[in-house]
Amino acid sequence: MVDKLSWEEIKRQYPDEYVALLDHNWSEFGLPDAAIVLAHSSDRGDLIAAQGAARQTAIAWTGERGPGPTGPRPKSVPGRGFSKSVLQ
Repeated sequence: MVDKLSWEEIKRQYPDEYVALLDHNWSEFGLPDAAIVLAHSSDRGDLIAAQGAARQTAIAWTGERGPGPTGPRPKSVPGRGFSKSVLQ
């Protein structure tokens, strides 16, 4: 069984990477509180492909800001550094 991790633990384990999250809880500020990490990568495109089989996932950036112009930028809350993408 995979453990649900706090957002702080996810950021420590996967610094400056995108993470695909399952079974996620959200804070009142719109940030993940805790989740199960399905996959992680420095390339957001890898995670979009990994989302295929998962019905509800969220993709979040663990760094201070999303990557620059060389890659796709997440839709983010200013200063929050995360992107939420829920498949239905």
